[in-house]
Amino acid sequence: MDIRVQIIIELVSQQPNRDFSLEELARHVELSTCHLDHLFSQSVGHPCLQYIILCRLKLATQLLRDTCFSVKQISADAGWKDPNYFNRYFKRRLGLTPLEYRRKHQEKMQR
Repeated sequence: MDIRVQIIIELVSQQPNRDFSLEELARHVELSTCHLDHLFSQSVGHPCLQYIILCRLKLATQLLRDTCFSVKQISADAGWKDPNYFNRYFKRRLGLTPLEYRRKHQEKMQR
């Protein structure tokens, strides 16, 4: 894997809730946005910004399982500015609303 892609992955992993722009990330590793997105897609299988969203989704699912924070708080902590968009995206991606996901995983923990 290209070292510049690894740098971006590390940066995003450390701050998944930060609102990165592709331009900012490209400047960070001294590439054009097109070149970064191409390298990233080749290495990871997703465009850079989609990877960031997937990292945010992963953080949100972890927070839903492991905390009692409200869905609104979790959406903000995971980097979504609009909790309604977060709810729609979450359901489209995982087939459950955030609250349904939390309940399902709480039930598993109680068994």
